[in-house]
Amino acid sequence: MYGMTQRDLSGVIHIGIDEISRKRGHVYVTNVYDLKRRRLLWSGEGRPTRML
Repeated sequence: MYGMTQRDLSGVIHIGIDEISRKRGHVYVTNVYDLKRRRLLWSGEGRPTRML
């Protein structure tokens, strides 16, 4: 968890979110990217719930 607390998110303007199926049976990994700097910001298992 040290890396997560030390991560600098200032200057992040555009993000990309990608859901990847890891294996059959719909096991998903969700990744969030900083599109301008081309770096991974966060990765976690599962699919996020819709916020509508």
